Amino acid sequence: MKELLTIYNKNLEEIGIKTRDEVHKKGLRHKVVHCWIIERLKEELLIYLQQRSYRKSDFAGLYDISCAGHIDAGEEVENSMIRELEEELGLHVNKNDLKYIGRKFETYEMKNFSDDEICEMYILEVDKSTIFNLGEEVENMVKLPFSQYKKWVNGELKILEATSIKDNKKVKIYDENICPHIKEYNRQLFEECKII
Repeated sequence: MKELLTIYNKNLEEIGIKTRDEVHKKGLRHKVVHCWIIERLKEELLIYLQQRSYRKSDFAGLYDISCAGHIDAGEEVENSMIRELEEELGLHVNKNDLKYIGRKFETYEMKNFSDDEICEMYILEVDKSTIFNLGEEVENMVKLPFSQYKKWVNGELKILEATSIKDNKKVKIYDENICPHIKEYNRQLFEECKII
């Protein structure tokens, strides 16, 4: 069954439903959900990044936002975020666990792929007892100090040093291994986490 998405005009009014393939082929405006996962320790804040599966058609194997996905036609935004967290990371959450941090508009072009997204953004706070069960769309999940991540965003670091949640091994992440769009989200993220 083909994935169906609601499409929107410039005024964010619903104007129809199209398949995901059509949406990306024609660059039609649609909604997605994004979730940043954080963990608060006594001495520091950690942020989680997802490594996309090598089988993905776009940004394969690159590190990205903790969890993201399309909102299906007729689906409520929060329900979509809950579904994506379960499908991708095996996390069972409810609406009260999610903190809405705002909306971001994103457009980008790639070969045979055009994106015009309305991104509804959330933060989910976890703790060390949280168990992730990675789905087939996710290669790995890593965590790293937020202070280090902020330095990378500000151009002060070129390499991130993270820890894999799969085997607790250290992972070096270079600029070219990170989805190019995620830096744009960080102003709202930093504000919500009271980092700036």
